[in-house]
Amino acid sequence: PSHHAVGSCRMGSRKDGVAVVDTQGCVLGGVESLRISSIRVLCRCCRLGKPMSTVYAIAEKLSDAIV
Repeated sequence: PSHHAVGSCRMGSRKDGVAVVDTQGCVLGGVESLRISSIRVLCRCCRLGKPMSTVYAIAEKLSDAIV
């Protein structure tokens, strides 16, 4: 079996007390110009299987917000 660190950087709104990044991948909590685009922003329900295509999709989506 494989293990992937999914869900350790929760995505949510600024009002969410436990969110680490917003929906644009920006780190919350006083850090400017830093984004997280990895499998860690997904919910924990996505642990099974090979996550690489999902990581690519997240990176593509969040890169659109930067450009």
